Amino acid sequence: MAPSPVFWRRALLLTPPAAYLFASLFPFGRVDGRSMQPHLNPNTNQLTRDVVFVNYWKRPTDYQHGDVVNLIAPHNPHLLLTKRIIGLPGDLILPNPSTGSPMHGPSDPPHPIFIPKGHCWVEGDESFHSTDSNQFGPIPLGLVQGQVQYVVWPPANFGPVRSDIPPWKRKRVL
Repeated sequence: MAPSPVFWRRALLLTPPAAYLFASLFPFGRVDGRSMQPHLNPNTNQLTRDVVFVNYWKRPTDYQHGDVVNLIAPHNPHLLLTKRIIGLPGDLILPNPSTGSPMHGPSDPPHPIFIPKGHCWVEGDESFHSTDSNQFGPIPLGLVQGQVQYVVWPPANFGPVRSDIPPWKRKRVL
């Protein structure tokens, strides 16, 4: 027996709100690229990219040093990045000397950059494969979309995402 017209009408009416509700209650994202290795996407195989749970309800004032976040790329509003917060408003950050700073090239000695109110400094854990604040400077906290809290896929990587700054980056927060 074929579904009735009433069934199709209800399906058309209920599908959009159901999809919205599912996306709101279960906000998952996929981590692309190598910039967060070895903590996220430890394997470069496209089939095993990490799928993460993202808390989109966190207020900008609640972010802490070391939080892994999803953010809108400052240079491309259609691109979502996953990075770690290294600096918060009021911090002085010494940019990564191997990548240069937003104001200087790789051959110039880096100078500390002050993080203004309403901004943060984000970096990938794998500096040589990351486009981050070392290239575009402090970013507005308004670009941060949410905190990455759990890896849900693949099963081998399942668990909470650590919110700590790697030691080699911690010493650059002055």
